[in-house]
Amino acid sequence: MAVAPLSRWMQMVFEKPVGISPIVPAALVLGIGLVFQSLAYAQSKVPLQMVRGVHPVLAVTLDGHTQARMLIDSGAARTLVAPGLVARGTIVDLCLAEAVCVNDLPVDSYPSTYSSPKPGYYNGLIGWDVLSRLVTLLNYNSATVQFGISGGGSTLSFSLDEWGRPQAPVAIGGQLLENMLLDTGSSYVRVTDGQVQKLGSAFLANDQEVSLTMGAPETTTLSAPISVCAGSTCADNVVLQKARWPAVGGTFFRNFTLTIDGPAGAFRLAPVTAGPLVNSLQRYGLQLSPDNAREILMVSNRSPAAIATITTADQILSISGASIESLGYFGAMALLEDITKTSIELVVQGSGTARQVTLTAVPQNSNPGRHPHQQRRVQ
Repeated sequence: MAVAPLSRWMQMVFEKPVGISPIVPAALVLGIGLVFQSLAYAQSKVPLQMVRGVHPVLAVTLDGHTQARMLIDSGAARTLVAPGLVARGTIVDLCLAEAVCVNDLPVDSYPSTYSSPKPGYYNGLIGWDVLSRLVTLLNYNSATVQFGISGGGSTLSFSLDEWGRPQAPVAIGGQLLENMLLDTGSSYVRVTDGQVQKLGSAFLANDQEVSLTMGAPETTTLSAPISVCAGSTCADNVVLQKARWPAVGGTFFRNFTLTIDGPAGAFRLAPVTAGPLVNSLQRYGLQLSPDNAREILMVSNRSPAAIATITTADQILSISGASIESLGYFGAMALLEDITKTSIELVVQGSGTARQVTLTAVPQNSNPGRHPHQQRRVQ
């Protein structure tokens, strides 16, 4: 997710990644204490919630006691924490795992879709200011993260953009596109209008989705799967998103175990066999708002939700008997994206009486009948 820092001065402080050896128990970098209490423990696998199949969300601890859920976001220049969660305002002790903590970290703190103080929602972003100092191994298939260990694979070197974020050239459909942000916070490989024109017939419009970035929501066009190559490593089943800025995101990275080696200035990509991309829009034809899980942003035509006459004017009151207030966005997505369940019960309400509906999930590897002319919520 592309997030520029609020303060240019603070951005300059973090402009260059500084190498840190996790072998020492603690290292001081630009006044920030990075603490590895136990290297062996730091290297153990930590579970993630892989929201929508592409967003790695990590449970963290702020200031030793506040629990939060934050998106691992290499496209964010600075770490962002929801207002009200940090007693010191814009200084925080951030523990990514029990043995991996960053002390006295300056952070941004302002309200956004990805920095809500509510439990069950995105409470912030773990940005490049932290990731550039770590070796971080992301496994999209197992939904785990490890720190201080590399998964090997081909090396993708990167340069830094004007905000100090990683970028690299990427080949899509045989066309080389320069300065693509390496962005674990983006769901898709994002291409701009100009890049779509350069790709020509290689960009085959196939679908639509509401994109919620740090700005206003926008309806974006998705492509049919296409080949994308970063360095010497390629994936053939990557969905592109026509959007406002260029980035390499989750639909590419999920085809690999991804090592973000900040100190070495490289991403490492080890190919894996990625399972089907699972999200609520594909399974049931529902896209929920990460700001308020009661709200339905989009209903796909001919989907299970559309067949059940659910519209964006409806609100979700409960899922599988649990109230949406108790679930929050993450709880709702966990139920809707649970591939062990073939159906789900919702209670929805529009202008009239609340009603219960049962939706049967579209089988994996099947086209749910989505159509470019879908119903979306008017903002």
